[in-house]
Amino acid sequence: MRTAWFYIFLLYVLTSCGNDGQPGGSLDHWNIRNEYDSLGREALERDTGQWTEILEEEGSIVIDMPYASMDNFTGKQLYPCARCFLRTDAAEAFYKGVHALNEKGFVVKVLDCYRPRRVQNLLHEALPDAYYFAGPMKTEFHNNGLSVDLTLMDARGRRLDMGSDYNHFGPASFHEYQEVSDEAKQRRALIMSTLRPLGFQAMKSRWWQYNFRWTNAPSEDIIWYCQ
Repeated sequence: MRTAWFYIFLLYVLTSCGNDGQPGGSLDHWNIRNEYDSLGREALERDTGQWTEILEEEGSIVIDMPYASMDNFTGKQLYPCARCFLRTDAAEAFYKGVHALNEKGFVVKVLDCYRPRRVQNLLHEALPDAYYFAGPMKTEFHNNGLSVDLTLMDARGRRLDMGSDYNHFGPASFHEYQEVSDEAKQRRALIMSTLRPLGFQAMKSRWWQYNFRWTNAPSEDIIWYCQ
C-alpha cells in the first residue's frame, strides 16, 4: 500500500511541474501573472553581492526585452516586466563595454539578460533545437546570469540595420554570413571588438548574444519583482 501511495504522489509531482521539475508547465498553459504571483515575489535585488541590475540611462542604455511582452517568436509574455540582471562581475564588464560604444556614438539596447530556467524550458518547447535553446535538465549562460543579448541604436534612439532581426534563427544571424550590408557587418564587428577584451565571447550563430567568461555561478529559476 505504501508503494502504491508513493507512485501516486510521484505522478502528482511530475504532472504539477514543468519539464525539468520546475513549476510553469507547458507553453500552452503558461500565464506569467499566475506564475509570478505563485513565487511570493522573489527579488533578485535582495543580494547585491551576487546580482547587479542593468538600468536604463538616457543616451546610453535602453532596456527593451521582447520576452516581457507578446512581441516575440513564442507569442507569449514570458517575463512579468523588463528588468535586466547580470552577475556582478559580468555587469561591471558590460557597463564598460556600453560606455565604450556610447563614445562611438551608439546607444545600446538590451534585449535579454538573466533568464529563469522555467522560461528557458518554454523557449526550448517553442523551438526544440538545443543549438539555440538548451532543453530540460540543461543550462546555458543566460540561466546563470552571465549572458546578455544586445543591439545598437543611433544617438537619437533609432533602430539600426544589424543584418537580421533579433531571434532570427537562420544563416543571416551568423557572424560569418556575408550577405548583409557593410554597415551591419561593421556594427557586428564593433560590438565584438568592444566586448571581447572585457571577457565576453560572441555566439557564432547569434550576432546579438555575448557570454561572459564562465564562473561557478549557479543556474537560477527566480523571477524578479515588478512594481
